[in-house]
Amino acid sequence: MKKYILFVKRFNKPLKLLLIILNILAIIGLFRITISSDFKIFVPAQSENQQLLEKMDTTFPSSDQIIYMIPLKDNLTFEAFSKLQTLQYFFTEMDHVDRLKGPAPKEVTIGTNTLVIDEENPMSLSKLSAYYDLLGDLSPIVKTDDETFALFTLFITEDFTTNDIYKIEDELVSLDLEYFATGDSYMQLLVFDYISKILLFIPPIALSLVLLVFSFQLKSIKATALSILPAGLGSLWTLGIIGWIGNEVSIVTVLAPIFTIVIGSADGLHFVSHVQDEESLGNDNLTSLTKTLSIVGKPMIITTITSMVGFLALLTMNTSAIKDLAVYASLGIFLAGFITWYVLPLVLVGNTKLHKFSKSEPLSFDFLKKLWGIPSYIIIILCLIFFGVGLAKVKTEFNMLMVYKESTNIYKNTIKIQEINGGSIPIYLFGTTEDDPLNPLYAEKFIELSNILLDSGYVSKIISPYSIIETLVPIIIPGNKGYPSDPQVLKQISGRLLQSEDSPAKDMLNFESNSVKLIVFPKDLKNDTLSEIRNLVTNYNEELIDIGIPMSIATTGVQYMMMDLNDSMFSNQIMSSSLAIVIVFILLLISFQKVLPSLISLIPIIVTTLFLFGFLGFTGISLNILTTTIFSITIGVGIDYAIHFTSVFIHLRNEGYSSADAALRAYSYSAKPIIANALGLSLGLSSLMLSPLQIHMNVSLLMWTTMTISVLFSLTFLPTALKRFVK
Repeated sequence: MKKYILFVKRFNKPLKLLLIILNILAIIGLFRITISSDFKIFVPAQSENQQLLEKMDTTFPSSDQIIYMIPLKDNLTFEAFSKLQTLQYFFTEMDHVDRLKGPAPKEVTIGTNTLVIDEENPMSLSKLSAYYDLLGDLSPIVKTDDETFALFTLFITEDFTTNDIYKIEDELVSLDLEYFATGDSYMQLLVFDYISKILLFIPPIALSLVLLVFSFQLKSIKATALSILPAGLGSLWTLGIIGWIGNEVSIVTVLAPIFTIVIGSADGLHFVSHVQDEESLGNDNLTSLTKTLSIVGKPMIITTITSMVGFLALLTMNTSAIKDLAVYASLGIFLAGFITWYVLPLVLVGNTKLHKFSKSEPLSFDFLKKLWGIPSYIIIILCLIFFGVGLAKVKTEFNMLMVYKESTNIYKNTIKIQEINGGSIPIYLFGTTEDDPLNPLYAEKFIELSNILLDSGYVSKIISPYSIIETLVPIIIPGNKGYPSDPQVLKQISGRLLQSEDSPAKDMLNFESNSVKLIVFPKDLKNDTLSEIRNLVTNYNEELIDIGIPMSIATTGVQYMMMDLNDSMFSNQIMSSSLAIVIVFILLLISFQKVLPSLISLIPIIVTTLFLFGFLGFTGISLNILTTTIFSITIGVGIDYAIHFTSVFIHLRNEGYSSADAALRAYSYSAKPIIANALGLSLGLSSLMLSPLQIHMNVSLLMWTTMTISVLFSLTFLPTALKRFVK
């Protein structure tokens, strides 16, 4: 270690110049970062639902749509209608809106007549309103007991961006129109804004919170700044690398720089804290640095690797979002560890002193010693019981709406539209037939399946070409109702239907491939609801095969792709955690070179991981794509506490101390930095509570839980077991 410190001292100026160059490059890379708002990052690789959705989107015009719901203060008046017409014209003129279904046309064909809506014809608006009443679920005007709403459904192209949403919002403001908006694309595109704000504000807040905790422990502004410096630079370098290689930042990978700050700060804290201890004994800088690295150097390397392993184990997850987070977070932690070795000796090798501004000691945590012995075993047993009971309650629920806090406009808008419109985020039925999909034989079966789904209570409403035809029959041919069986009547109805530019049925039929698309609005987006809908469709398909009807129907949609992820989440989590624990155990063996201390050090983190499963079950927090990262942090970071404690314990045993004395001295040497690090990490991730995304807030809550339990076991069970079994 002394040779390394002497090397740093000798080449101090060139190493500082290199550091400046690397930071400049990282800052340049920061401005090259692009943001991804695509929710397909949540889709497992080789998802059958994704393949089916892509097939449907190539068969029909894009299913991407955004719904704007405009509350009307009064019933449909000419003044309100004029504003709606202006808005409808604005929508039709937008470059990235392919088609539009709106409530304010200049004229509409009703039966054999064309109705022109004009103030000069006062009855025209009441006739239009009566016509919309006949359309039922197809109507772009929705009435409740005391409110009326206008619905605009925008079918957008793939070039539709957040800027288009801003233009629409500006137009709505200029027309003084209140609005609610939702849709898959709308929810995804606005994530762009959220990610930008998270990148801008959350990391500095996390850094400030960690600084606050570390300053309380180190009692030196200079020491505190140095302890957090490696993590801050590690976060900057990570973002710079992402920018330079051209990768995008998503709502998942945006956590990587935050994880780097709060997790990567551990080595800096231990390093600076021990340098302070050595300086307090009267040692000069060279001696203090050399002794510090001889004691904590090896544990720092191992803890950096174990923290990386915790995240890299997530590569077993079958989704690109988590794999990217695993790579970026582990890269950030590696860089923070590397910078600790590079930058801190570079700064401290001179005459820099880390004097404390106060000689008063931080809070004493000696009360934890009262839990040594039998109490620590009892706590372990209680946690295992907690795990056993809570495990059965764990849910793997995740959908687009769960991403957002209930206080966000996106969440409120979606719930409001769902309440008024009978559904907001649809799924789809994709059907294929042997010949003309409008054939009454097929129509009867699609209508029958629609009724089954509606009667089940899992579906609020269904829009299909068959329901549209059934609705229009009595309007176009008075006296008739139901789906026409007469070929001539069907030809007349379908001809008019398909000729109409704004008819949604045009986008639901493909006569070349004999395909049909039905838009289904489920009552909610829960796994159970989606599963029941899929089961009903699957069972109906089997009945069609039994009776020899040449047609098939399948469920698809973004929500089903997310359900694929939910279905595999639990098994993937078990695999990821098991792999991480096995690799960590190997690293412990390499570090300690003894089996028994390695096994004992592993127990606290295994029990903490099991406790986390129980906690998810009892709190109802879902095991999903982001809460799964807490298991990685729990294993990768929680084991660090055991490593630091056990390393000091073994070092003291090798110096001749008894097991009991080594445990006591290891506790006094390690407890405060361990608790400070856990508190800093938990407080740092508390910055995620300011995120508009609920999934980020859950990460913060779970972090407090796991760090508390992990530290408790590391400072109670671990010294108990080490002094009892390691002689």
